Amino acid sequence: MTQKNLKQEIFRLASANVAPREIEQTLDLPPYQIHVCFHHDLMRGYLKANQTGLMNTLGNKSEKTKELEKKRKKLLAIKREKERERSRKYRAKHLEKIREMQRKYKQRKAAEKREENQKIKVTGAKNE
Repeated sequence: MTQKNLKQEIFRLASANVAPREIEQTLDLPPYQIHVCFHHDLMRGYLKANQTGLMNTLGNKSEKTKELEKKRKKLLAIKREKERERSRKYRAKHLEKIREMQRKYKQRKAAEKREENQKIKVTGAKNE
């Protein structure tokens, strides 16, 4: 495909409101080349889509993209569940250690608050 034909095809697809990544996949372009080399044609196409009222459909995705996204979300949910289970096991195993750390934190914060209140009583102004 010649450079001129490629530019026309990018413009046509962009004016049909196709996402840049899908245009790259359709035309077998390397990632981000469309943004670097054909930015002007891409933006002209999106401007035309905006002028003709197609811009509100910009979020349309191909079936392949939807399937990939669904698969990614499923894997992410599995990963999150494993992480939650690992956290539950850790908390169950180290419950006393966690409670001790929480007690120390609360004591430290209470001591800081008492010191701040004491400074306010002595100086009459907050120290920020």
